[in-house]
Amino acid sequence: MTDQPNRGYIFQVQHEQQQYAQSLIAENERLRTLAAALESDKRQAEDQARAATAELQTLRAQLETVAAESDEYAGRYQQIEMQSANLANLYVASYQLHTSTDRETVLRVIQEIVVNLVGSEQVAIFETTDGRMFTMTSSFGVDASRMRVSRFRLGDGPIGSHVATGRIYVNPNAGGEHDHITACIPLAIGTTVIGAILIFRLLDHKPALLPVDHEIFDLLSVHASSALYCNTVRATLAGAAS
Repeated sequence: MTDQPNRGYIFQVQHEQQQYAQSLIAENERLRTLAAALESDKRQAEDQARAATAELQTLRAQLETVAAESDEYAGRYQQIEMQSANLANLYVASYQLHTSTDRETVLRVIQEIVVNLVGSEQVAIFETTDGRMFTMTSSFGVDASRMRVSRFRLGDGPIGSHVATGRIYVNPNAGGEHDHITACIPLAIGTTVIGAILIFRLLDHKPALLPVDHEIFDLLSVHASSALYCNTVRATLAGAAS
């Protein structure tokens, strides 16, 4: 009689253990399913993150490209503006030279071009009457008494040699003083040299010559020559008529 209750108790415990085990299995299965779902969500989130990172990198690359293009266009615009200003200055300078009615005005205009466009307050203009000896006839910011060269013969010395070539000379170490010239601009009518413009020290804010300065030198070489020559001829004709 005593074994029956014991067996019933044992069966009950076994049944409860089986139920508990089944519940653990079920809970484990649920957790495994949840873990799988979470792992899937994790992979999906990582994929989205990688896609977002790739998209962000693409956007950054596009932004850098746009910024570079913007800088390039801004640089081109500034260059065009500068070129337009330079052309306007060259036109005005040429116009002033050819509309000057007397020699002193031409000399003053030459000085103003050198000061305002080239950026030098030391300029000397030499002229010749015989084609051989050149004498300084006008200057600005140059102490004639301190200059080593106030006259020179064509072909003699550094300056005379530069002028004799008929070609513009530019000192690669721009910024000299007195006989250490920055630029020497022969003035010629055809193959005949009638004068020269010597430019000395540049202003402190301008350490070197710019490409436009070479264009100004070309302009002076051609237009200052013809302006001075025309005024000389006009004065000669006026003197002969009187």
